[in-house]
Amino acid sequence: MKLEWFSPLPSCKSGIAVYTWDIAEVFGRHADIRYWNFWGDEGRGLAPKFVVSDWNDRESRSTFNDGGIPIYHFGNNGAFHWPMWNLIEERPGIAVIHDGALLHLAVHMLVHVAKNRIQFVRTMQHYYGIAGVEAARGIIAGTIDSFDIAPRFPWTEYVLDRASAAVVHTRKLFDFISNNHKLPVLFAPLPAGAGLLEIARQKRVRLKFHDPLRVIVFGHLVPNRRLPNILRAIAESTYRNRIRLTIAGEISDRSRIASEVELLELQPQVSLEGYVSESRLHALLADADVAINLRHPTMGEASHSQLHLWAHGLPTLVTKAGWYAEQPPGTVVTAEPCREVDDIKGFLAHAFTQPESLIALGKKGCDWLIANHTPSSYVDEFVKFAEKIGSVPSWTLARSFSERAGAAISSLRLDAAQVTHASSLVRAIKSLSGLHS
Repeated sequence: MKLEWFSPLPSCKSGIAVYTWDIAEVFGRHADIRYWNFWGDEGRGLAPKFVVSDWNDRESRSTFNDGGIPIYHFGNNGAFHWPMWNLIEERPGIAVIHDGALLHLAVHMLVHVAKNRIQFVRTMQHYYGIAGVEAARGIIAGTIDSFDIAPRFPWTEYVLDRASAAVVHTRKLFDFISNNHKLPVLFAPLPAGAGLLEIARQKRVRLKFHDPLRVIVFGHLVPNRRLPNILRAIAESTYRNRIRLTIAGEISDRSRIASEVELLELQPQVSLEGYVSESRLHALLADADVAINLRHPTMGEASHSQLHLWAHGLPTLVTKAGWYAEQPPGTVVTAEPCREVDDIKGFLAHAFTQPESLIALGKKGCDWLIANHTPSSYVDEFVKFAEKIGSVPSWTLARSFSERAGAAISSLRLDAAQVTHASSLVRAIKSLSGLHS
């Protein structure tokens, strides 16, 4: 079986690039894969062991159209996912949806890159009605942050309407697609790389925590990672002076976080590491006692960061939402978004008062990773699914697309109640007159 693979590639600074690296060896035993590179030298980390082709628009498009089954990976980062956004429109394929909410990507592609604000507003109206129009206007005006409202207006439907099938890593997204779209869909747990599994299998069992307690937060640290509340919880903790926090990864608003650290007088206890190499990250994780891995609001993603934390047997506090809420009891500790600061303080206190129970929890998470997140089982399921999709007659897929297109057109017919409020859409489009559509 031949596959055309579109995703961020190693060594791009992307969790999906790491995911691609983690499964490339196993995938290569089951399929003939061509990895398409749009990022110059940064995207050639799989070469020369694997086939990596640099994209040249005219020549590559012809080669790609005559090639294997397209596999498009979708996440929120416009810098890495713009090729998939454009190409799935031209040649439908299997959409691997890593973030269940793709609004941030849609804003990047339509509002910032294409400057097609009218299409953005109209598409928001198509999928989400008048509420979508008002949200679109707020995003364009800069009065609404797309991260805050992404779960309500995810734009996943836009990708699904252009895909021949979907692969997802969360039960919630699987149920959504199964119940709302005439589309083949596969749920497969996010795989851990062979290196992570080796770390997990060799993990030294913790007997106690350090004093001061070593806490770690890492990853792509955008506002939904809740850094201000983590800092506030440490500052208010009874054990404040016995806590050391390491923050590893690129922070979207580093100056603000640095100011928060200074304002709360936490400079001696907080280390802002910035982006670190994989080897440095593993050293930091091996030295940590507990981890905090919050997502509020969640973008509907499965967490590659959590796989790292489980591999190192780290007891972890996560947000009780999305994929994180799907994890088995005893593998993570959960925080409610409505009482986040108190739950963080409770988790830290627990590490001092009942360390044994948290150490046991970390071990259970490690065991869960080994049993349920292997690349071999993931690739096996993926390949079987792709083979089924590839064997579906083209007329069947064409009929499916026509049915979805018909449903989309029907959904644009406004009922009387919507017509009463449709002036919002008219005003929004008029206000954008003069802009290129």
